[in-house]
Amino acid sequence: SCRIYSRIHPYVTQQYWRWYPCSKKIVPKDLVLDKQVLEWWYIGDGSIRCKKYRPNYRSVLLSTDGFTSEDREFLVNLLKEFLGNNKINHEGQGITITKQSLVNFCNLMSKPGCPVIDYTYKYNFGNYIHTNYHQIAMTLRGPVGGRPKGSKDKHPRQRKSIV
Repeated sequence: SCRIYSRIHPYVTQQYWRWYPCSKKIVPKDLVLDKQVLEWWYIGDGSIRCKKYRPNYRSVLLSTDGFTSEDREFLVNLLKEFLGNNKINHEGQGITITKQSLVNFCNLMSKPGCPVIDYTYKYNFGNYIHTNYHQIAMTLRGPVGGRPKGSKDKHPRQRKSIV
């Protein structure tokens, strides 16, 4: 006969009751956001998004399913304070990091690299690892995420090719 036991550690039990009081998931108000916490949140519940018609565009989505809107707002404020910029927003059940906040995020996460080999695909940050990426992009092509004001160019998919 064989018996299997699951060991219980007091720290794990303490964290369970901290995050799930009354069996409902919350964000503890004493949460301290640092590189390690953000990295494990990104690895577990984050994703990087790319657009086919804008190959250098990236944004990061951190899932916050199961949290209340107050908890999401608390997390957005922690992220804004930690990454030092305002381009962090609610998007459905997640939090989106874009523009200069994304540059700060990518530089923070890219050193020394992904700690879990199976998740290295999440570290494809493209040009966003350059701290002055947005200044260079603004100089070369106008505002990031759009065409320069007054431009009459159509969307890339709507342009006609001349053969």
